[in-house]
Amino acid sequence: MVQKEIYFANLYDFWQFRGKNYDLSDWDLKSQQMISDAIQKIKPKTLIDIGCGTGPMFQYYAGIKTTGVDWSLTMLQRAHQKIQDGNLDITLFHCDIAGDWLPPGHFDCGVTRTTLMHIPPSRIEKAINNIKKLCDHVLIDEYWEPQITEDLAPWNWSHDYKILFGKFNFEMIDSLIREDIHHLFLHCKVKETDAKQAVSA
Repeated sequence: MVQKEIYFANLYDFWQFRGKNYDLSDWDLKSQQMISDAIQKIKPKTLIDIGCGTGPMFQYYAGIKTTGVDWSLTMLQRAHQKIQDGNLDITLFHCDIAGDWLPPGHFDCGVTRTTLMHIPPSRIEKAINNIKKLCDHVLIDEYWEPQITEDLAPWNWSHDYKILFGKFNFEMIDSLIREDIHHLFLHCKVKETDAKQAVSA
């Protein structure tokens, strides 16, 4: 843990560098399909892709007013190019989801895919509280392993998402521990009373 927290001082620079070549477009197509299926059930009019990266999920947001946010400027540059090439109606913001500034608006649905796993334990609760401020439904597909037997990379963490989202008054609509990969898929929804307060705030 100490090693990871020391490394975090350079985590921003790491993602700027890695964003030049990082791409998840063809990785874990099952994850993409699961999120797409859930989006079709929710039928959101607005959506925020949290940690959108280079935009591997953009193709699934047709007809939805979409905002993408990421911490890596280099990834956002590549996402912007994808938007231009595909003539997509998606707005991008440079944003640290565990920071103090959030993009404008409130969204019917949020998506995080291998994003929260890159936020250290000291900041994960701030990230989830910010997600609660931004959207009503949240679809997550994140690395999760109940008993880790080996050290993870300095930019990866396994969080207990059910406990964390429950702590911030989300209810679980759907939950699946994936058998093909060490991931957890969740569909969470802000409880109605909290949702009304967030919109009126």
